[in-house]
Parts: sequence; structure tokens; C-alpha cells
Amino acid sequence: MNVEKVDVRPENWDCIIAPTSLLAIITTVDADGNVNAASYGSTVRVCHDPVQLSFTCTQGSDTHANILATGEFTINLVPFDRELLEKVLIIGLPWKRGINELEKVGLTTVPSKTIAPPRIKECYAHFEMKVDWTHSWIHRMTVTGMTQAVSANANVIDENQMIIWDQAKPAHFCGGRYMDQFVPANDPMKVEWDYRPLELAGVSQSDFRGFDEGVEDPVLTPVDDWRDMMRSSPRTF
Repeated sequence: MNVEKVDVRPENWDCIIAPTSLLAIITTVDADGNVNAASYGSTVRVCHDPVQLSFTCTQGSDTHANILATGEFTINLVPFDRELLEKVLIIGLPWKRGINELEKVGLTTVPSKTIAPPRIKECYAHFEMKVDWTHSWIHRMTVTGMTQAVSANANVIDENQMIIWDQAKPAHFCGGRYMDQFVPANDPMKVEWDYRPLELAGVSQSDFRGFDEGVEDPVLTPVDDWRDMMRSSPRTF
């Protein structure tokens, strides 16, 4: 597999974790630099700026131990590809500590730019992360990381570094109860919502908060015209 990896500019990092919760293989290293890989069905963007991603792992797992030892991890996004999804399942088996799962399934490591845990060549995008905070509860640990660098296959992003959906082919895991089932996430539907009933009901710009009023999401608001909120391109009616 011969692919060119390109650096994603920081202002576009959150364009690459799309959809906002994705199947991934997370790589870590232990204190001696030994590589571990683990499959995770849900890696979630929890903040736009700075870009922070989160996941949960089992206490006592290699990922858990390595995160606490080094504070670093790389999130490798997996395409909806049967051969690679088979390897995701094999990586998810309860391997003994110290075994390199990537070697067992024949995946290739690529050095990361800023941290020790490597990227996986066969994955289409990569988030290099340093731990911001963790929280342990029941038998799990939530890990939230601060993004250090993002890279992607050159053919899965356009000139604006937005995802080309049918090239990236993001994947979702259906969940533990579904075991070996996955669904694609590569066919987005653009929803052109109709503002006119709201306008007729008297809604105006004054009904919405700006930055000086504690706006919740700087990516979405404020805008010059409230009718353009939640739109990726100018309205058509």
C-alpha cells in the first residue's frame, strides 16, 4: 500500500475527525518503547478549539497502563474496508501483555511527528495526542487528549483539507453486543433547513447570542445572518 501522508494544518484538525465519533486503532508505547495497538469503537471529538479527542479504555489493559506511564497515544482512523476491519477484530482479541498486535495482523507502522506512539500506514488519518486529563470510574478510564499533530492520506482530503467521503470511507462499530458488525459513514446527507416559518413567527438576529454573551460553539456562531447558522454553504431559498 503506497500512500502519501500529508500534514493537516492546525486550523483544519477538527475537519478530519468526521463524523465526530469514529472507529479507530489506538497505538501506545510502554515505558520501554514497546508498541501496543488496540481497537476502539468510539473515539469522540469533545472540543473544537483546542481540538481534544476522548475515548474510554478498560482499567488494567495495555492501553490503560501505557497511557498512565507515558501520557501519549495516536488515534488511527480506520476505513470501511473488509480486510482492514478483519484486522480490527483480531487486534481486539485479548492478547497477552507485550505482544505487538500490529505485527500479528501485518499492519505497518510509520513514525509519528511529535510523539512516540506510531501511526499505522494502512489507516487514512492520524491524531497524535498528549493526555490532558483522565478519569477512572467503575472498571473504565476516560482519556481526553490534546491534539499535537494531524496527518492524513493525500487522496482522502481536498484542497481545503476537508474529507472526501468516498475516498476516506469512515467506519463505525455497531457496538459490543453486535460483535463483528460495522457500518459505513461515507454518505453524508446535506439537510437544507427552511428558516421561513421561524421568520414568520418573528425570530430575528436578536434572539441569538454572540461571543460577548457566552456563545457555546465558535465554529457555528455567531454569523452575520442567523439564517446562515448550521449551513455549510449559502442558503438556496
